Amino acid sequence: TQLQKQSEHDKEIAMICSCLEMIHRANPDAIAQTWDECGTEILPLLVSVLERPFQKIERAVWNALYNQNMSGGGAAGANNVPGSLERAVAMAVTRDQKLAVQKVTKVLAMYSLVPEAKSPMCECEGMLRWLTRIIDTHNYNRVKP
Repeated sequence: TQLQKQSEHDKEIAMICSCLEMIHRANPDAIAQTWDECGTEILPLLVSVLERPFQKIERAVWNALYNQNMSGGGAAGANNVPGSLERAVAMAVTRDQKLAVQKVTKVLAMYSLVPEAKSPMCECEGMLRWLTRIIDTHNYNRVKP
């Protein structure tokens, strides 16, 4: 089914991200060489790995709110079970997606120590938005879409 395929893809992405993080457990010169060889090409891919879980969370919130409204009028609706929105958010992201984000964040931290990487990282579309969302534990969403 679609859910099984998605789960398999998430597991593969998590494994690749884990491998990338392990490879980057090297001395600073080796990390700088890796940046020179593929850094600018890999940045958009890493950012998209950061983005995926948040897209799923946003979809889950939208679906939960839509279902509440369709089943009887918003806050007083029959489907407005306490904690249902929080449960939908918690179930939207898999363990593999969380692991991938964790590993990508570590790789980005390592790249941030390479002087030549700083400017491309600052200019990479979406980087600041998704890193801010990761650390925004109170969901203040300081970065506008």
